[in-house]
Amino acid sequence: MAMHLPRALHMCFLNISHLQNLTCYCSFISALPLTKSIHLTLYLILSFSCIIIFFQCLGLHHLLTDSRYKTNRNRVANRQVLLCELSSRFLQYSTDHWLKAFNGSGIPYGPINNIGQVFNDPQVQHNGMVVEMEQRNAGSIKVIGPAVKYSNSVNEPRFPPPSLGEHTNNVLTSLLGLTQTDLQVLREEKVIS
Repeated sequence: MAMHLPRALHMCFLNISHLQNLTCYCSFISALPLTKSIHLTLYLILSFSCIIIFFQCLGLHHLLTDSRYKTNRNRVANRQVLLCELSSRFLQYSTDHWLKAFNGSGIPYGPINNIGQVFNDPQVQHNGMVVEMEQRNAGSIKVIGPAVKYSNSVNEPRFPPPSLGEHTNNVLTSLLGLTQTDLQVLREEKVIS
């Protein structure tokens, strides 16, 4: 049996990018408590020919002859020592220096941005990933836009995030069936505010 879609659905294009998805993920990470203690580490398993180029771009030519890094198995076994060596080297120069050093190398690379840099990135701004909204208690706030955009419909945040406790009564009464008396008891016991 053939499925007939409404005409409006025949020509819908989705705009989905890795950047937009990662930007949304960054907004999730930034909302976690103790954000400053969270470190995201990306591991890249490179073939030995890529490792040669990688070490050369870093100016760490002595690592090319170090048997601890000749194979991926050895690099994994000696990961902590290698990470210390690489971290020390990366800290010697600016991000711009390293972007220039890896340019044209054939190795995928890019800066690791903090949350502020992510949301101020020109491409993130161009893609409409940052949306300004009015929030009742906070005034004008910036929120993350949707990761997926449709060609023939609007997909954007409709409401600002609620203030702390703004929906407490509604959730507890409509979903959990609590009464106003129950809510009053919870307030007196400082379970809710």
